[in-house]
Amino acid sequence: MIIPVNLGTRSYRIVVECGALATVGGHLRELGVGARAALVSDAAILALYGKTVRASLEGAGFAVATLEVPEGEGAKTLAVAEQCWNELLAARRPCSPRWTRPSGARPRSTTRRRRT
Repeated sequence: MIIPVNLGTRSYRIVVECGALATVGGHLRELGVGARAALVSDAAILALYGKTVRASLEGAGFAVATLEVPEGEGAKTLAVAEQCWNELLAARRPCSPRWTRPSGARPRSTTRRRRT
């Protein structure tokens, strides 16, 4: 089931279905969001669902960086946000091992196409 959340220019869809995490890559690919994705979560959630989400993203052709953050509300700090931004900036470097591509996948162009 897809639940639309109508907020004008900030509208989005919520996907509710059994096995939805295994389809996240395909949904993002349909949206045309780019070629890279960051999977940001705490260790417990990554252990439960990280492999499924990562496989879905890579299967849809995304290069994926995984960032582990501390658990809980107390971790929602500027220091943790800064750490995430620094890791993502470091991962943007072309030779960075942080972004992994599915085996056999070719790098995609970073040039955005204009929609007409």
